[in-house]
Amino acid sequence: RQASQDNVGGTRQVDLAARNLHQLGLKLKGLADRFQL
Repeated sequence: RQASQDNVGGTRQVDLAARNLHQLGLKLKGLADRFQL
């Protein structure tokens, strides 16, 4: 039971990290588009 609870916490961390990476990617893409113009 404890292990599965830790697993849920880990999944939430991964989800948060993925969302942060996605936001960062969008920012970098925006910068790249601006510099290419």
